[in-house]
Amino acid sequence: MNPASDDTEVQPLVGPSVAASNGELNRPSPPADIMDVGLSMVVSNGEMKQNGDSSQTAPAIHVQPQELQDNTAAHKSHIATSHNKRPREQDEDDDNDGDHPSKQPKPPKVKYAVLLGYVGKKYHGLQMHDQSKESGGRQLKTIESELLKALNLAGCVTDENSEHMRKIGISRSARTDKGVSACRNLLSVKIMKRLNELLPPEIRVWHLTRVTASFDARKSCEQRAYEYYMPSYVFSEPDPSSNFAARGGKCETNVLNSEGEVIGRVDETGIITYNEPATQTQSKVIYEVVEAKVKTDEELKLFRQRRAKPEELQAFKEIMTMYLGSRNFWNYTIGAKFTDASAVRHMLAIKVYDPEVITSPDGVDVEWVRIRIHGQSFQLHQIRKMMAMAILVVRTGTPVDVVKASFGTVRVTIPKAPGVGLLLDELFFIRYNGDRQGRRKQAGWGPIDYVPHKEEIEAFKREQVTPGMRQDEAENNTWEGWLKLIDRHSVWYLHYLNPQGKIIPSNAEWCPGTARCGDVAESKAIGSDSDLEGGACDA
Repeated sequence: MNPASDDTEVQPLVGPSVAASNGELNRPSPPADIMDVGLSMVVSNGEMKQNGDSSQTAPAIHVQPQELQDNTAAHKSHIATSHNKRPREQDEDDDNDGDHPSKQPKPPKVKYAVLLGYVGKKYHGLQMHDQSKESGGRQLKTIESELLKALNLAGCVTDENSEHMRKIGISRSARTDKGVSACRNLLSVKIMKRLNELLPPEIRVWHLTRVTASFDARKSCEQRAYEYYMPSYVFSEPDPSSNFAARGGKCETNVLNSEGEVIGRVDETGIITYNEPATQTQSKVIYEVVEAKVKTDEELKLFRQRRAKPEELQAFKEIMTMYLGSRNFWNYTIGAKFTDASAVRHMLAIKVYDPEVITSPDGVDVEWVRIRIHGQSFQLHQIRKMMAMAILVVRTGTPVDVVKASFGTVRVTIPKAPGVGLLLDELFFIRYNGDRQGRRKQAGWGPIDYVPHKEEIEAFKREQVTPGMRQDEAENNTWEGWLKLIDRHSVWYLHYLNPQGKIIPSNAEWCPGTARCGDVAESKAIGSDSDLEGGACDA
């Protein structure tokens, strides 16, 4: 193990396929058809619930081919001279495309890839939503809704088509949740104009590039790299009043294994005894939700100035190595089963950077840790749950081997770490760029490439995205609030966060009126699951 002060870059696992007895997998990445994340947008996003001021923006580079200009001019001319519906080409969207004397010729639909970045503070995710009971019958404000509004104002999309995503052929490499930001994202759409002058300053288009008619942003994106930013005080010990410390059970309870067999008991102090099963009359336990202590302003300031200990960083880095290679991440998403082929994901590389002390907007020096995770694809909430698992194992002193066990067949309840720290940073189109390079050169088209715009993108990240994370930490106490919530409902995680480091399913019951799930309780402080699924993030 490298010293905690060094940058640690985790290398991919190598070797033959292995199915360990604990369910851990180490096998080659499954075929692309089972790596389905339900996403089709190229996005480098940092998940931010409430970002900072986005008035300062990085300059955007606008590339507008002559064909794009000609199509835009023709389309504007048509809009100005006719109030009829825009005549459509014969395609899969047409219901009735018979000849009609009142219809005028329309410019052909041409597919472009839009490389963009955005700060997600004000938005309900990337994807445009239909009005539904989930949104209370109102149109939620999303990145795509703003993009389509700008396209409509530019005369590139008609009023009718701006309300129907399928009519403009949009696809995404990855979707992002409510409050999530992106430095690099890609939408493939049939559009004909530059957009930045019509977009809010927190949404920037880096480049437009012509793509083949069959291009699909999700399927063509082979790899994705995310970054996660978190203050190092998340490693602080649990509150003494939490069940992590006191184990807060009110009476004895049986402890069961994965087959439902009684293997021990938990007494009133929370001590697990494996050779003394409780009696039938003592087979249940009722837990109270722990009331968390409210910190004073001075206590909170001192708490935020806490620095990570070398042994904490070392344990955290060791856990990160356990995520590498092909693993069954069914416990790291929602609604999955161990037998689902799509639960197996392949992590290529993980790097934990040295902690960095940065002064927050309120003047407090906070130590931040940055983690970069490079994988083929990710499930819904996967990275946030990976981070939460690592954080909770470190702060509770649980043996790190429990992380390996979480890839097995026993259900583990893992909360989601705050989305404010998540950033989809880079997307990779290796095969598409290679296979189509000759054809693109002949047609004068370029590859899907963010490199020429690296300076603008990094400035956008530096000036808007990460400052927004720090502002959220200072103003909303997101991380301290998340830790407090975890400690309040700590009993929900005792079946794996324990001194033995073993996953032990229990039969605990809950008091009336208390939350039954840590994820549900967490959603009250960090956004409901329905809101998050509405934005549909792949991590």
